[in-house]
Amino acid sequence: RSAIVINLVPILVSRGSPQQLAANLVGLLLVVSLFCRIPIGMAADKWSKPAILSVSMAIQVVAFVFLLLGGSGWFLYAYIVLAGMGDSGAIISWAALGEYYGRRKFATLRGMISFSYSWGIVAAPAFAGWVFDIKQSWDIPIIFAMVAFGLATLSYAMMRKPIRP
Repeated sequence: RSAIVINLVPILVSRGSPQQLAANLVGLLLVVSLFCRIPIGMAADKWSKPAILSVSMAIQVVAFVFLLLGGSGWFLYAYIVLAGMGDSGAIISWAALGEYYGRRKFATLRGMISFSYSWGIVAAPAFAGWVFDIKQSWDIPIIFAMVAFGLATLSYAMMRKPIRP
């Protein structure tokens, strides 16, 4: 996701959006995500966390389809709203971690997990930009993100609470 969000202004500009509109829409995406977090959190307290996580990842896949198909008009706004909604589901992963493994080792687990994916957060935007420099297209990084979120959708759908010994 970082590969796309960090490069979102140039992606939208390359698809025909004015630069100022593209910058404003990045802010709108974050606002949508912010306002969706409370309802998503409340839903996760009532229903299956793996299901909510899986649906939020699937929403991201659909959002990337809209971004891939066009960066202007209603495609653009559909991407912004869906990406913001899907992004808000990520908070549930930490709740599931605490629910599944308890509080005793929560900070250690969260630190280890954050350390492992932080490398991707740093490398992915640079890699996406490098691909754009070579291919003069953002399609490959967007497709890569779609595949990654598709795999996340399946992974979360298969997630089960571990059995304690």
